[in-house]
Amino acid sequence: MNIQKHVEEYMNKQEDPVITFPANPVLVAILPGYGAELDRTELVDRALGEGPTFREFEGGYKFLSGRHRAGLEARLYPGSELIICDKVTCESDLPKECFKKTYARKPRVDYFTCRDCNINWLCRCCADVCHADHFKVPYIQKHEAKWACCNCSKSKTTTCRICD
Repeated sequence: MNIQKHVEEYMNKQEDPVITFPANPVLVAILPGYGAELDRTELVDRALGEGPTFREFEGGYKFLSGRHRAGLEARLYPGSELIICDKVTCESDLPKECFKKTYARKPRVDYFTCRDCNINWLCRCCADVCHADHFKVPYIQKHEAKWACCNCSKSKTTTCRICD
């Protein structure tokens, strides 16, 4: 299984699917026990400048091509750390949308109560964006919605920034 498949499988388990993955990313592999002393920013800059190399580990790290199969051709050890030196976009990276807009694609929703506004039935995005500095508590989690409901736009104290 290649590295992209591993990342996609892991992110799906985290309920944050991968939207885009670079075609041939450059990777930095760090051996177990070396991570504390290595400057990751410097390694990423070097990896992007030099590109993938296929020499053995030098100083606890090496640069790889995304075409490697995790652990096999790269000869990684259990507990190795991989840094993807390119942009991977997950669903959580996309602009936030109110559940009213995403209902047809995703009928399951977490609802919250905003104690400051005294309002129930706020979708997660509105709770995170519109009510960011408010005191919120879970109301109903993983609710299987029958219609597109979010009461954020009905709040008298906060203007919804993503519903309308």
